[in-house]
Amino acid sequence: MKCVTKELDMAISRIGGNMEYISNAKYGEPVETGTIYRGDNKRLDICVHTLCGCGETLYMNCKALNIYDRKLNSTSVISAINEAQSLVKQEFDLLSKELNTILNSEIEISRY
Repeated sequence: MKCVTKELDMAISRIGGNMEYISNAKYGEPVETGTIYRGDNKRLDICVHTLCGCGETLYMNCKALNIYDRKLNSTSVISAINEAQSLVKQEFDLLSKELNTILNSEIEISRY
């Protein structure tokens, strides 16, 4: 349990640190003009992006949590990235709580 919790804590603490996001903006253009902003953490694989045909609305993906095209409330890139990171942390907190419940429970095997 301690190993799993420590690994989750390390991943979550990185979210609050200086995590670099790569924009697909054209060379010479401001990075905010891009449509995809991918975090440099390969394990979580957080991505904030727009969807073609949906205007300027921002969405997020997180491969590690199987989240795809979740609509964000934020309208600026930085606030959308902060919102996405916060949502990932919330999901990890819920998973951690569920894992602790499982690990602290007695194992019972029954029939159908």
